[in-house]
Amino acid sequence: MKIIQINYILRVAVVIVIAVFVVSSCNTNLPRENTFEPLEIPTPEPVTLVTTESTISKLIEDLSSPNAEDRINAAYYLKLMGADAELAIPALIDNLNYQGVFEVRMAAVEALGAIGPPAKIAVPDLVSLLQTDFVHVQREAATALGQINSLVAVPYLAEALYDADKGTAINAAKSLGIITGQDFPEMYSVGATLDDNGIPIVVVAAREWWIMHGQHKDWQDS
Repeated sequence: MKIIQINYILRVAVVIVIAVFVVSSCNTNLPRENTFEPLEIPTPEPVTLVTTESTISKLIEDLSSPNAEDRINAAYYLKLMGADAELAIPALIDNLNYQGVFEVRMAAVEALGAIGPPAKIAVPDLVSLLQTDFVHVQREAATALGQINSLVAVPYLAEALYDADKGTAINAAKSLGIITGQDFPEMYSVGATLDDNGIPIVVVAAREWWIMHGQHKDWQDS
């Protein structure tokens, strides 16, 4: 009798094991929740640009490189330095007349704009770029004149309000607002709303201001 009971128990155990195996096998393709470890994205180390005379001297040297990429990279780092890159202003102005790829001129324009008011000596050269054939350079020149904040640039920016390139006209209008303290519509907007004639409203407002008030003043730095 005991032998029969043991055999019966063994059979039941075998059936249970087989059943567990079958159930677990059927669930292998089911998605498992909360079974993965979240990825840890490392925080990038902040880039620290050491501003020293030796650093600026090296960058100024690179602005005369026969390699256009060297000039562009140098202007980029000088742009990051802002007003601390004042010593590089003459070399950056020289790059405004670079006859190779236009990106060299554009990078120099951006760097001069980032330097700000100390770069007022560059205003005549930047003004001449408002008439260039490269719209990207025109647009950056219009923006840089606002950053430099020279009253001398006002009449030239007013003329640029009628440029065929809308981007140049918009940037000129915004720079006029910054220099003269006018609060034109959409002064700080990324996009632009057009009026019924397809003209950005910030440009329309700047034109009206110039016709009624701006053109009657003598725009000179004190």
